Amino acid sequence: MRRNNKKEKPFLRHVQYLVIGLFVIFVVFVLLRKTVMAIKNSGMFVINEVVADQSVSFISSPYLTRLKGENIFDVDLKGIQNKLAHQYPQLSQVSVIKQFPNKILVKGKKRNIFAQVAIRNRWVTIDADGVALFESAEMDNRVPLIKGIKMKDPHVYIGYALPGEQLKVAVRIIKAFKSNGGFFDFPLLWVDVGNLSKISLSLFGNLEVIVDRYKIVQKLSTLELLLSQKKINFEEVRYIDLRFNEPVLRKK
Repeated sequence: MRRNNKKEKPFLRHVQYLVIGLFVIFVVFVLLRKTVMAIKNSGMFVINEVVADQSVSFISSPYLTRLKGENIFDVDLKGIQNKLAHQYPQLSQVSVIKQFPNKILVKGKKRNIFAQVAIRNRWVTIDADGVALFESAEMDNRVPLIKGIKMKDPHVYIGYALPGEQLKVAVRIIKAFKSNGGFFDFPLLWVDVGNLSKISLSLFGNLEVIVDRYKIVQKLSTLELLLSQKKINFEEVRYIDLRFNEPVLRKK
């Protein structure tokens, strides 16, 4: 019996240490939690300023103004970003950032106007990704016009890319045209992609160029070479057809 008592005493001592240790850990945890909650709920972390970066200085949203007076720890950054992206489709990127202890910073990247698309007597302005930015009742002569687009769904959803292969081809042509520095004297006015086997480009000076959807960059390089030849009087040229191995010039 004495031997059993001797064995039980170290065991009980270990249990006591374990209980005391767990109690100390619990007390420390409770104190730390209360301390964290006290700091979190203090006025130090109440938002008093929401700042929009210069790139998105035009933003004026109730989703941001409501943040003032809120605790910075309670802000749902992803939720606000999604709401701002929906409210401002002209933004390709938007970020809402917490700047501790009491400031919110909004950054973003604005979509640049790239072209206009004629859709059922409406003018839809798009960016370089084909995303619809807004509709207008008037043409914008600062950017090329895309014609001949056929859409099954008559509705245009602002903030989303317009569907269809015709638009993709038109955007590809305009990008290739803009990236080539040889067309300074012959800016692109419009692109008609109603027939992808016979795409019409209208250049400044009433010059028509015909291409198809294939090897666009190569064909525009050929066009640049032709336009640089001073011996050709382009005022007498009705159109230039680049769909064949050799360019075809048809006079008026």
